[in-house]
Amino acid sequence: MDMRTMRTSRISLLSLLILTGVGCGDATVGQVEGTVTLDDAPVVAARVRFTAETGIAPYGETDENGHYVLNEPGAVVGNNRVTISTRRFRRDRKGFEANTPETVPAKYNTETELIKEVVPGNQTIDFDLKSD
Repeated sequence: MDMRTMRTSRISLLSLLILTGVGCGDATVGQVEGTVTLDDAPVVAARVRFTAETGIAPYGETDENGHYVLNEPGAVVGNNRVTISTRRFRRDRKGFEANTPETVPAKYNTETELIKEVVPGNQTIDFDLKSD
């Protein structure tokens, strides 16, 4: 292979990598994980939902240690309204009925006061909730 052919091959490969975004993360979302506690105790089986102004609302569920990871592709970069809830619903013949009671105060779910900023890339966002 002569020098001219090698140079052309390198330029072509570099152009392809730039055009396909190889090596670049998605700057419009952030991967979020963290821990949720209520009065210093882990909140188990809670759904943690990040809702952006666009309406996109990924969520994660807490494990026995209160740890959550948002589902893919992640949360939209910018301010997100966060809700944390243990209430689950099931469908029966009469309509929707609460299946699991809410153990998290309303100020963190139906009347949420939580706004968190998401940045591109991986990040940890913990929630230390208080019942008073």
